[in-house]
Amino acid sequence: MSIRLVVFDCDGVLVDSERLAVRVDQQVLALMGWDLPLEEVIERFVGSGHAAMRLALSERLGRDLPHDWDEPYTELYRAAFRDGLTAIDGAAASLAVLDAAGLPTCVASNSTVPQMEYTLGLTGLLPLVQGRLFSGQDGSRPKPDPDVYLRAAAAMGVPPADAVAVDDSPAGVAAAVAAGMHVIGFSGGLHPADRLLAAGAHALAPDHTEVQRLLHRLAGN
Repeated sequence: MSIRLVVFDCDGVLVDSERLAVRVDQQVLALMGWDLPLEEVIERFVGSGHAAMRLALSERLGRDLPHDWDEPYTELYRAAFRDGLTAIDGAAASLAVLDAAGLPTCVASNSTVPQMEYTLGLTGLLPLVQGRLFSGQDGSRPKPDPDVYLRAAAAMGVPPADAVAVDDSPAGVAAAVAAGMHVIGFSGGLHPADRLLAAGAHALAPDHTEVQRLLHRLAGN
């Protein structure tokens, strides 16, 4: 295929935030009166964004929560990230290799742009993708809707069919597939490989070494 763009998810693909955030999610849900096992928090919410959590909590509590319902808990996440956030092994190398090859990259995530700037900044990755961050919260339809991937491709001036997405969640994989991209399911995170394949991933990569190998092969090099 002709590869003209590689679109990375952020959490779980570039920064190892999900392992930290999911434990804070569990704590926040408990504070709101909903005790869930960690595995169920992962199943329900990882990769879907806080809008999905707000909707689920609203249904659970029987009342609508405001869009900023989670603002009082922001510092819990930031403290967890300050204390333990790292880049995913090999993420910086993947971005640098693609840049050296002249292949554009960008990031499409259900996190907000300020959240991405914060986590990418903490891990030193922000300069590698600065100005090319696209959020599912900026439109009305976060992943698994393809909107954020379509907006990213359009902003980068590349048809979706000429783009490869790297995503670690079933919702993200489904979004990229629906956008018409070739999708590498990043299976080094919290989601089992079989769920990424079930969501439509065309290939699996347990780490960034395999991401680079797959991109090299797809480009016909």
